[in-house]
Amino acid sequence: DDETPGAALPFFDGFESVSLSNAWVGISAGNGRIQVGEGELAPFEGSGHVSVDATNNIYGLNELILTADLSGQTNVVLDFWENNYDSAREAMPVRFMDSTNADGIAISGDGVTWHRLFEASAVRSNYVNRSINLSAFAATNGLAPDANFKIKFQQYDRYPLPIYGRCFDNVQLYDPARVADVRLTVRESE
Repeated sequence: DDETPGAALPFFDGFESVSLSNAWVGISAGNGRIQVGEGELAPFEGSGHVSVDATNNIYGLNELILTADLSGQTNVVLDFWENNYDSAREAMPVRFMDSTNADGIAISGDGVTWHRLFEASAVRSNYVNRSINLSAFAATNGLAPDANFKIKFQQYDRYPLPIYGRCFDNVQLYDPARVADVRLTVRESE
């Protein structure tokens, strides 16, 4: 397990760069593909987003793992925009070890045991905002968020966008009682 503290709160990533920031690790298996920045599909906002899909009609798993420093935090919200091109999904188990061929978002205190936070929809959509009380979910599942807390966005399928795949934009972690607009706060601190 990486002992380097994760991204500090408030955290915002609009994926405007052509690569993932240091807060993220991207892992693809099989014919999985992760693309960051501008692409053929429009982002929710700005000029970039992150997209995950597969190539050559061969199944691939994509995992985007965000490490965040949530030590001492008790009211953290995960907020993001998702564009779903999958009309099917692989159900994510409620709990799993390491990796699983599934669609959704999971959290982990140790990077090994994962708890499903969000089960991806099988309904095609344009960008939809998702907002989840991460602290409440962690407490319900007996997790104590620390300096190396992990959030995994993942996708599993065999076709390229725009046939199947998912896009994510404007991923935010914040305490709504402390921060009114995460993007302004993060930009002011840079």
